[in-house]
Amino acid sequence: MLVKSKLLCLIGACVLTSVGVISVQSTTKPSQAVSTPVQAETPATQVNNLSQSIGEIEVEHAIALSRFPADTQVIEDLNRRRTALVSQLQQIEPQRYQALVRSASQSALSSKFGAIDVERTIALSRGQADTPAIQDLDRQSILLTARLKELQPQRYQALVRSASQSALSSKFGAIDVERTIALSRGQADTPIIQDLNRQSILLTARLKDLQPQRYLTLATSATRSALQLKITELEAEYQRQADASSRQTLRVTINSLRQRLTQLDAS
Repeated sequence: MLVKSKLLCLIGACVLTSVGVISVQSTTKPSQAVSTPVQAETPATQVNNLSQSIGEIEVEHAIALSRFPADTQVIEDLNRRRTALVSQLQQIEPQRYQALVRSASQSALSSKFGAIDVERTIALSRGQADTPAIQDLDRQSILLTARLKELQPQRYQALVRSASQSALSSKFGAIDVERTIALSRGQADTPIIQDLNRQSILLTARLKDLQPQRYLTLATSATRSALQLKITELEAEYQRQADASSRQTLRVTINSLRQRLTQLDAS
């Protein structure tokens, strides 16, 4: 917070006379601090913050259960934290708090499931099948799904599928952008490109498992959005950049991304 202070000092003068010294002491005006008052959180903001925190704890709880017994201290601490947050939310929204808790929890759990699906697919593209890392991710997925089933017994499978295909599509688009940029910098046939190619293949295969009829459409749409977003970002950076060499590099990258976008539109 910015605090503006004004300080006014009146400095006294010393006058020498033939009789003696007459001194006038300095007078200082107290400083006046002007500050902007802290704006209290609105009930809506409190509800959003509490809901988000509850969702985060739901995810932590599910992950912890995949690694620790239910009666351990870490699980008990998470249970206490969740209970306290739900109690606060109930005080603000006594009529709606249960629905808010359920909505925040299922959203956070679904999102985490999708992120783990992506992480697992990337790990598999790097030859990590049957490793402790994959086994840990599998346990996390099982516990996240189980908790979602408790919250939404009729819809949990649809929630999981939707979260996974959204996360996988988004990652596919991001990798396509990364690959296009690497190629524009002369990195063809390098380990970087080979790794990105393997990731793309496995992500596509996983998307096909989830959406056999629409996986190509999902991947293409996500790639188009990622390319457009990156072009906009780099165009803004190009306008801010003063160095001629950096501007030239940015222009080459932007043109490569535009060419890739044209290829998608033509397909």
